[in-house]
Amino acid sequence: MVWHFGYCKVSIGEVYCVIMEKRKNVILVPGAFGYVPFQDTLERKLEGDIVRPDYMRGGKYLTRQSCNRILDDLANKGILDESSTVVAHSAGTIAFAKWLAANGMSIEQYIAVAGFMGPRGIKFDIKAPHYIPAFAALGFSLKENELVDAAGLVGDKHSFFSGDDSDHLIKLGSLERYANILGGKRHRLVGQGHLGAVGGVTEIPGIEDVIRGG
Repeated sequence: MVWHFGYCKVSIGEVYCVIMEKRKNVILVPGAFGYVPFQDTLERKLEGDIVRPDYMRGGKYLTRQSCNRILDDLANKGILDESSTVVAHSAGTIAFAKWLAANGMSIEQYIAVAGFMGPRGIKFDIKAPHYIPAFAALGFSLKENELVDAAGLVGDKHSFFSGDDSDHLIKLGSLERYANILGGKRHRLVGQGHLGAVGGVTEIPGIEDVIRGG
């Protein structure tokens, strides 16, 4: 939470005043391989608001245990609360939605980037078989009822994904399915791949405006 101080002028002179404005924390959740360039850009542009925990802790992949441990800690400390925005990428969208549904915490805003799910197994979603071990390392998959429950706990929901099937990892049908179940606004991008490091995507058009409420 951040309190802003403003400088006010009145007819009888100049006085300091306090503008009591509570700013939300923006929590980043990485994908299976860690943070990607667009999240680095958000951290730079929203300096002071961004919370970027170390989910990996020296490990190779994001796991169920590491994600739950970090999110529990953020919630217990009041950093993740009803006023928060969460921006999750790729497999992080599975991890966060699963955690949210299990904990029943309401949040102000959730932005899913390249979100996917696979109740019939992780192979249902992924185009490239050699990536399956990395995503499977999460240790769980997201069921439809869990995403429905998570969606009901979010005030403002957004999904950003490549709507032209340019995502080299996740099938378009799986991206659309996550977005449709989550609800809210769908931002269908063109030629952006998986919105990660491989495609060289350093910034997602419109995402900063969404976070700022523009």
